Amino acid sequence: MSVSRKGRIFIILLVAVMVADIGYLLGQRASNGVRIQEDSVYSRVPDVALVLPKPAPATVTMTLPGTISAWYEAPIYAQVSGYVQMWYQDYGAVVKKGDLLAEINTPRLDAEYAQAQADLKVAQAKYGLAP
Repeated sequence: MSVSRKGRIFIILLVAVMVADIGYLLGQRASNGVRIQEDSVYSRVPDVALVLPKPAPATVTMTLPGTISAWYEAPIYAQVSGYVQMWYQDYGAVVKKGDLLAEINTPRLDAEYAQAQADLKVAQAKYGLAP
C-alpha cells in the first residue's frame, strides 16, 4: 500500500499543525506560569492605606440623644418636704457643673428655721438678763 502524494501532504500538514499547536500551548503555559508567579509575589505584600489623623476644630460640636440608667437602684428620700417653685432647665437642655436646675420652696423648713431663730433670740435675751 502506498500512500498517495495528496495523502502525504495531508499527513505532513496535520503533523505540522499538531506541532504548532503543541508549541503554542507550551508557550501559553510558560507565560501563564510567569504571570501566576508575578501575581503571587505581588499578593504577598499587603495593601496598606496610610492616614494621618488630625484633631477636629474646637468649634465642631456633636449632640447625640441618649438615656442613662443605673446598674443598681436605691430609693432616695428627700430630707425635707417641699414644692418646686421654679424650673431653670428643661428636659434635654445642655447643662454644666454648677448650673441651677430648679428652686424648691420648703414652707415647713422655713417655719422651723424662723422658730429656731426666735428661740435663739429668746435664749440670747435671757442670757443678757442673767446676773
